[in-house]
Amino acid sequence: MMDYSHYLEKQNIPIGEPAKQAHKFAICIPAHLEKDVEDTLSSLAHNIGVDYSQFVIYLCFNHSESDEGAREIHLQQEQKLRKKLESFPFTIHILQVSMPVKKAGVGYARKFAMDTAIAGFQSQNIKDGYLIALDADCIVSENYLSSIANYFSVENAPDAASIYFRHQRKELFPGHKRAIMKYEMHLRLYRMWQQYMGHPYANHTVGSAMVCSANAYVKQGGMNTKKAGEDFYFLNKLMHLGSFGNITQGMVYPQSRISERVPFGTGRAMLHASEGSEIRTYNPDIFFHLKWLFLEMRSAIPNWEKLSPENQFVIENTDLLHSWNIVNANTTSADNFKKRLFQTFDLFQLMKMVHLLRDNFFPNVLIEESYFSYCQLFSKKSQLSLEKQYEHIFKLDKEAIIEMEQSEFY
Repeated sequence: MMDYSHYLEKQNIPIGEPAKQAHKFAICIPAHLEKDVEDTLSSLAHNIGVDYSQFVIYLCFNHSESDEGAREIHLQQEQKLRKKLESFPFTIHILQVSMPVKKAGVGYARKFAMDTAIAGFQSQNIKDGYLIALDADCIVSENYLSSIANYFSVENAPDAASIYFRHQRKELFPGHKRAIMKYEMHLRLYRMWQQYMGHPYANHTVGSAMVCSANAYVKQGGMNTKKAGEDFYFLNKLMHLGSFGNITQGMVYPQSRISERVPFGTGRAMLHASEGSEIRTYNPDIFFHLKWLFLEMRSAIPNWEKLSPENQFVIENTDLLHSWNIVNANTTSADNFKKRLFQTFDLFQLMKMVHLLRDNFFPNVLIEESYFSYCQLFSKKSQLSLEKQYEHIFKLDKEAIIEMEQSEFY
């Protein structure tokens, strides 16, 4: 068993009360002023074909040290929920955390809950535990828990995985349903184009739909405390381990509400949509160019000069050549070269390249333009109505993920 005591001693945040029972899965749920948290717990309680004794829930009510109002609401929620604990088929540990003002956000809350779960695994001498990240504005499918348990029951299971998701589509403002469909299409198209260009980290990075082993969590230094994008940076680091998968059977259904808490993501996109902005996505031309760039980067003797002017611009305005030379000089086999290459040019570096090309050559396009381009490229019959396009992209994305999992893509 990996000893977590050294990791726990190094953390600069408090640890809550860990579980005092043997279990394999810890579901970590941050909840900041979430009025629907009982709906989340209820959907978990209505799962079928699952041994609930293997699951422990860490429900973390998080608020800033300066927000006494939120603290009082959370204490009231805790008091109300404690009266119902026996009605749930699993153990729920309720955590209250007052966060430093400068770090008050979902990253800190996730870390608090996950580190507490690590302390629970340590105290119970659990050697094969897993951390499941969920949010208190989500509901889950009735096979959510069994799909996770089954996925990690096999020999040589991945260190971590993304869980498939689909946003709830309640009409919260005029045009909201249309906006969330388009935003989710953007997310799926972006992932699909990453897979097309051959990046082995072409996975969704949604914080409410991810799971990792306790060993991988500790090995990668635990959750970060970023106020936004904590899920992207966390999963990107986990992918460096080279053992990442996708759970496509179970489903997470996040809410698609407006939010001003973070500068990007679903909430911010819905805010802009409510103000009349049209949701767009990346121009497919970006990925056509980057595909050739990454093909050349994979080569032992790349011919940088033959690349397009757009790719030359990327090379000239990043440290790509310097980083590539370091990777090449410090690897002795093709497999190690590939591994080091994509650890260096990971999803974060890829996004910087995408934005460089977007800002200088290929502005964002309508969702439909990217969708039609993808269908044409892969000889898929395209749909005309937004509803049918949304369903089609959902299907195409899931099929592509399954194909990627079954191939030697990784």
